[in-house]
Order: sequence, then structure tokens, then C-alpha cells
Amino acid sequence: MPRKKPASKKIVPVTQEIEIILPLPDPETRGAFIQQRSQQLLNGEVTIFDIGQELKLSLQMIEFARLFVTEDFFGVGVECAARAYKYDLNTRNGLQSARNMASTLKKHAGVNTLLNCLLNAEGFNRTHMDKQLYFLCTQNEDLKGKGVGLKLYYQITGQLTQKIDIQVNHTQDLTRLDTDKLKQLAAILKETEVQED
Repeated sequence: MPRKKPASKKIVPVTQEIEIILPLPDPETRGAFIQQRSQQLLNGEVTIFDIGQELKLSLQMIEFARLFVTEDFFGVGVECAARAYKYDLNTRNGLQSARNMASTLKKHAGVNTLLNCLLNAEGFNRTHMDKQLYFLCTQNEDLKGKGVGLKLYYQITGQLTQKIDIQVNHTQDLTRLDTDKLKQLAAILKETEVQED
């Protein structure tokens, strides 16, 4: 009997590769880079594409970041990845691929830098958050919200510290103490009660 050839395994080539390249701004200058590019984006001096190219991002990565900050898809990475990389979310493989890609892209330093530039340009920055916190603290309609805002402000500025009560229970066999020691202990306890009142 002739032997049958074993069935060959089908190897599916990976069509989407993400090149891991350190973005142009190093960690020390990243904040300044984001501020500068956000301002240029607002002034129309640069486009999202220009910033993405400067960060050495692919077109799909740039599209993912653009969709990620739009109103329709704000923060929904799977949908953004599906649109940018043309995955079909109705299939199991398409959905899983979109999930994996979104997770990978959100961890990518260049994509994060571009997202921060876009969010900063939209007004989602420290100045905006300070204004929102100021409004929350100065409004008089929602007092519970005002209290939360004030507590948050004091926590952020370091003016609020949590008080931690530590109770230590010292137990001792008092039967071993002589009369003089018991009298001294009673006097100390009496002073402590007077000071607490």
C-alpha cells in the first residue's frame, strides 16, 4: 500500500505588521512636543498626518488615532482599529484581530504621543481640567458634587492627608505588679482621663 503524503499545514501570512520604532520625541521632551504640536494643529500649521509622519507612524496608525478622538468612536479602540485596518467585526477572526490591534496600538509610544496631541488640541488638557474643577468647586447647585470637587482639589494639591488611627492594645498581667506600681498606674490612667475630657 502506498503511503499518503501528510496534509500540509496551511500557513497564513501576517498581513499587518507594526514596526516598533521609538518616536522622535524622547521622554524628556515629550510634553513640550505635545504642547507645541497641539498648538500648531489648532493654528492649522500642521495636520494629523504631518505629526503622524514625524512620529514615523503608518497611515493605519494615524487613522486609528484620528478615529479614537472623534465623537463617533471616542475611546472605542476596537471599532477604531476595525475601521483603520478594515477588519470585519461580524466575523470571529475580524473581531479578535481588531481587539488585538487596538490593544497593541494603545500601548505604542508613537500612537500615544499622537493621541495626546489630538486630545490636547481638543481642550482635554490640564488647563481645561483645572477650569472644570474650579467650576465644580464654585457652583452651588450640587453641593455633593461641590464637596467631591473640593476634596479632589485638596488631594491633588497635597493639602489633604488621610488620618490613620492606629490602636495598639497592650495587655499585661497586672497581678504581678506590687501595690506601689498599681498606684502609679492608676494615677497615670486618671491623668489620661482628665486630659481627654
